[in-house]
Amino acid sequence: MEREIAVPLAGAETVSLLLNEDDFKSAEAVAAGIDKEMGTPVARVIDSRTVEIHVSSGDDVPALLARVEAIEVPFYPHAKVVVNERTGTVVIGGSVVLQPVSILHGVLP
Repeated sequence: MEREIAVPLAGAETVSLLLNEDDFKSAEAVAAGIDKEMGTPVARVIDSRTVEIHVSSGDDVPALLARVEAIEVPFYPHAKVVVNERTGTVVIGGSVVLQPVSILHGVLP
């Protein structure tokens, strides 16, 4: 059974945003985007997954979050390569950059 939990936003001094993936570069981009939108430094990175926003007294928190939600920031996905040894399947993510490489297999003479 699931039930909603009420979250009182009125009077909140800070609001924390939790990113889906932990990445300091993305967290910094979110904080910079928020500061640029608000015109003053109100956001700070707590860790690789959390951005905290300081709410000024008298601010409407839902309206603030609506503004924050509309901000576009660059996203930096992690490069991933998955190899299935059993089937020989290789899946390469879109952010993988291939560089010159040497691959050796078997016994060298």
